[in-house]
Amino acid sequence: MSDSSPRRSTLRQEDAQQAKAVMLRRDGDRFIGVYDPKRASLDTAAVLTRALLSSERITISEVILEGHDPDLTALYRAASKLLLDVEIVSGPRTTEPAVRVLSEDPTQATYFIPEGWDDASLRQ
Repeated sequence: MSDSSPRRSTLRQEDAQQAKAVMLRRDGDRFIGVYDPKRASLDTAAVLTRALLSSERITISEVILEGHDPDLTALYRAASKLLLDVEIVSGPRTTEPAVRVLSEDPTQATYFIPEGWDDASLRQ
């Protein structure tokens, strides 16, 4: 399944009775990830999906959320087009949105957003 062309990934939350917290399947040119929110957060599902596909040399250039808040969906979609992962964090270390590179690979950057941050201000 090795293919370096950019692809679209859709993430859907389901109350699944599945064997794994995140399940991934191919549907034509896109990939569909289904995650159980009791076992994996949206952030984890998105990063895991991208990492699994990256290991197969498949680049995900657009992440689309199904069944989520429209502002959150827009945020994930915009960040994914910049090849950024999104992580919503709590705690005093992140007080405003910031992009950080956590490894030596500059293409592995994450957009950290404090929990409760006003999504409307992210689009300005």
